[in-house]
Amino acid sequence: MERNRPGASKMVDTAETGEWSEELARCYCEGMEANVKYDHRPCARRIAADLSTCRPGLTAPVVLDVAAGPAFLLLELAPHLPGARLLANDSAPVMLDLAVERARARGLEVEPLLCPAEGLTLADQSVDVVICKHYLRLSPDPLRLLEECHRVLGPDGVLYLVDFNGEASKLKARVLWTWIRVMNSKKLAQEFWESFAGGYPVSSVPPRCVAAGFASATVLRRGLSYLVRATRVG
Repeated sequence: MERNRPGASKMVDTAETGEWSEELARCYCEGMEANVKYDHRPCARRIAADLSTCRPGLTAPVVLDVAAGPAFLLLELAPHLPGARLLANDSAPVMLDLAVERARARGLEVEPLLCPAEGLTLADQSVDVVICKHYLRLSPDPLRLLEECHRVLGPDGVLYLVDFNGEASKLKARVLWTWIRVMNSKKLAQEFWESFAGGYPVSSVPPRCVAAGFASATVLRRGLSYLVRATRVG
């Protein structure tokens, strides 16, 4: 089993060990909310545009957000996929409570799935789209995580992975670190830097997906964060 990489965010590590308090979770959610329009919203648009190309006939899909936290990305993606069934997975009950709460405030329904990302309590081939943002580098068993994503996807199902790119420019990362420090807080900036430092090189991600059973994996975006699409066939 592969352990968490050095530099992973202490705040996120706390979540993965199930130690999120409601106060800490709400603090995290409120602190990240300001970044949604700069981060999750553009990412959701990119994923929706790609889906319209690679799955043009997809209607009312079942969409699973793995290690979703407050479901930032899932709820930004939802308006682009009318009629979608939205599933949010996390191992912290308070995060799923926040995901459901945030969804209701938008007139949406999110179905919570409380379980480890490496042991999803879903039937085989029961999902059309899986999204996973900023968890691959934190997973205690990345291969098992990807295998589970592959297992729950149906034929021609698609996985979108978003995470920090270990091959990205340190200078650009430092610029973003400064922006976060000014616009948010010193603490959040430090957590960003530690998380960025723990990111896998994007060139290593497609081979990981193929090793987990995906037919192909394509890098759609490089930069401080990457976006990788992995496709299942059959």
